[in-house]
Amino acid sequence: MRRRLGGCRTWSRRCLFIGWAVLLPLSLSASGVLYEGIGGWGAVTGAAEEEVPPGPEWQWMDGVWMGRLPDQADHLALGGTVFPLADARPVGFVPAALPGRHNPFGACILHSLSVRFNGMIDKLPWTPQFSKAEEPPSFLPVGVTGGERLSLMLELEDAATGQRWPLEPTFAARDGGLLARGQRTLRFYSGSVEDGELEWAVVTSIPKAGDWMLQGRIVAMKSPFRLLRWRIGLRREAEAHPVDRMDWEGAVGIVSHADATAVSLVADLGEPRRMRAVRRAEATGLEFDLAVTPATRNFPRLATVSVKVESWASESAEAARREAVERLPRAGGALEIPADDWPGLLAGALELTPSAVGWTHPGGFRDARDAWNYLWFRISDLFPPHPVWMSAFACMARNADGIPLISLNAERAEAVVNPDPDLEISLERGPNQGKSLLAATRAPGVRAVWVRASENEVLDYAPEALRMCDYPAVWDPKVGDPAVDIRHAEAEWLAALACDLKKRGIPLLVSDAGSLASFTLFHADGLVCASADPEEMKRQRVLAGDRPVLWNAADPSAEAEQLAQELGFDRISP
Repeated sequence: MRRRLGGCRTWSRRCLFIGWAVLLPLSLSASGVLYEGIGGWGAVTGAAEEEVPPGPEWQWMDGVWMGRLPDQADHLALGGTVFPLADARPVGFVPAALPGRHNPFGACILHSLSVRFNGMIDKLPWTPQFSKAEEPPSFLPVGVTGGERLSLMLELEDAATGQRWPLEPTFAARDGGLLARGQRTLRFYSGSVEDGELEWAVVTSIPKAGDWMLQGRIVAMKSPFRLLRWRIGLRREAEAHPVDRMDWEGAVGIVSHADATAVSLVADLGEPRRMRAVRRAEATGLEFDLAVTPATRNFPRLATVSVKVESWASESAEAARREAVERLPRAGGALEIPADDWPGLLAGALELTPSAVGWTHPGGFRDARDAWNYLWFRISDLFPPHPVWMSAFACMARNADGIPLISLNAERAEAVVNPDPDLEISLERGPNQGKSLLAATRAPGVRAVWVRASENEVLDYAPEALRMCDYPAVWDPKVGDPAVDIRHAEAEWLAALACDLKKRGIPLLVSDAGSLASFTLFHADGLVCASADPEEMKRQRVLAGDRPVLWNAADPSAEAEQLAQELGFDRISP
């Protein structure tokens, strides 16, 4: 026998269970089939819901009794039937339906700058720019509103060693061939550090109405991977302030005011990056964390950044800070929805948590592996297909040791799931998490979609996640290996989802109070704020711009209620 009783010399719970099983009127031929999964989970099909379960950890679900098989036992008793454990059958998997389209997002899958940069550069004709004799090329000062000319500060740092390199170009060019006529709009700069091991390139646009873009690329030539920080700053003799935040932590840009002119340097909100605003003696700007690795198959050994500079006439520093926020780009909000329509839309809203999937069972789970074994059993062919569970199982985020990220709380287990819409999984496991969630939004009756974004940084070290991501990898200083920030995957999925929903006229609501909210809320038609903290409420109002903010804080104070009215929040039930 596979599970042989090793002797019952005391009155243990295990011995009592076996004793009662022996005393029951046995029926070894009754209807029903016993199945066994990995980790000791089992199920019985063909039995009635009215049967007495084998124990408190057994549950009737979808026409099947499921629970734990008894340790060190020979039989399982369900009602008046005893099933020999040695005869338990293995479970099979639900046959995966071939997708009708390889990419259901269609043209709404947008590839980031990291994927596009090389192609963009290669398609343009460039004419080298020469400096005076024996002088190396340099960044051309860039004019802004009011005639002021600003210079750039670029610096690269090895995050592992702390070594820093100020970046100065060794090659410069302008777009257009030698015989091209008309205004040239782009400048190309490149160079290298560490004896050519790290190569970098920057493309800047010539200002148009006071605005210009800087897009940069860093390439590691031979290293297995590099953990880098790239700083981009503006040299201006004016006090700088953070954009969209009262403090520097989590700000998406900087703004300064001098001589009736405001100048801002802001991250590209359509390109999720781990970044921060920094103050330096020589220049104030933005700092980006980039893990450069060949594991990112879409853009091996390279990573990019993208920032925008704007300038405009402004009366004061205080006005410049307010105007900088008002000028922040927002992809969402194009759908015109009257305030009176939101209650009805919310009643038919589909709520999604793209990077988390949970499940429960009576008695809970012994550890994370036990919870993983349970989910493996639940997506077998004993139960109706559950696309989100199937894709969550296949797209589960993993730590640096390759272990799925599963947390336990009482009877509930919750897994971190990577919703990257490009994530590749084996065909027999069905679609990935991003595509499964898209399919859910296309169900009949969905009038709005409400996405609860992840607010805490969680890193996914799964090779599949790195291989297919469209955004640079990051790292945990305690681990030191490249990984994917789940919030970046979520932002990319939101971009594709928002595009698809807009085509169908369905509004997108997003809740996010985390440090990357600027990137996720960028796509929303409306924000949902659950906070009663005054600073977070003000921040949500700033990030929303002219989009509605639906407020569903639980048990707020009278002061918070008053502030919500002043900020123009629309109150909804928590």
